[in-house]
Amino acid sequence: MDLMANGQSAVVSEADSVAELFQTAALLLGNPVEAVATVEQAVARVQADPCAEPAMAQAESRALLVQLALERAIALDPASFAQEETAGRDVCFDTEDLESTGVTAEQLTQMISDTGAARPRLRAWLEHLRPASRVVFVLRAMMGKDSAAVAEELRRAHANGGNGWTAEQVGLVFRGALCSLANSLVHAPAA
Repeated sequence: MDLMANGQSAVVSEADSVAELFQTAALLLGNPVEAVATVEQAVARVQADPCAEPAMAQAESRALLVQLALERAIALDPASFAQEETAGRDVCFDTEDLESTGVTAEQLTQMISDTGAARPRLRAWLEHLRPASRVVFVLRAMMGKDSAAVAEELRRAHANGGNGWTAEQVGLVFRGALCSLANSLVHAPAA
């Protein structure tokens, strides 16, 4: 009985990990078909043994997924990630604090996982962001990376070795996304 319970626990945990990978890819790419393909690629490339080293395999798959999703997002819309296209758009905050929009990181995470009315509104808002803004917002607000780490991820994802993304540029794009989110929340119908 114990073996079966442990086996079921491992299966549930693995299924949860794959679901988390899919959700991350879908948020980064804004396209469920692209997200499935990216998850499949990431899982296929993991070197760590998920049975012997589950935590290491999960961390490796998450890192691979982010890298592959960024590469795919850039390939799908390179103009959105061009440095001259991203700087200084729609910045209405002088802070990179998510809570300046009136929502906390925990509330944002809850909105994404919630099956209520907030989830479709948040997903629709994310889908209307330019791809670079969506990627920066997801990496910063939902994955908790700082601007320097996001800039490094973006430089690494560019096939040509980087396009000059800096922490300052990521900060500008993030603040623009925060402005968009705040505007969306102000104009959202009452729930």
